Amino acid sequence: AETEREVIGWFKALIGLELKPGMREMEKQLRNGQDLVRLAKAVQVGTANCPPKAKKMSLKPNTMSAPFKQMENITVFLNFCENYGVPKTGLFQTVDIYEGRNMAQFLSGICMLGTECQRHGFNG
Repeated sequence: AETEREVIGWFKALIGLELKPGMREMEKQLRNGQDLVRLAKAVQVGTANCPPKAKKMSLKPNTMSAPFKQMENITVFLNFCENYGVPKTGLFQTVDIYEGRNMAQFLSGICMLGTECQRHGFNG
């Protein structure tokens, strides 16, 4: 519950998104991946010492409603996290959020990104 509150607070602070509490609600709101890409963009822009691989990524959410485009957004977010320094083992799989298979792993992955943000001097 504490991790969920932290994640909800982070989305609100960085991109102004009011996530509803509860794993199912969060999955419904985030499954198209657009807000994940927006979160990555906010981190990219707000990090003075952004790692080069993460800094040069183009982070523009795809707004098409086709499932493969939504999953592509999630993959872009995961690639950004990895390029930013989050260990692959700390991340979640696309289906974890898209199908709501493992929301605990999703929350954990977002927290791992937060840890890397602190390490890279993120201003946010």
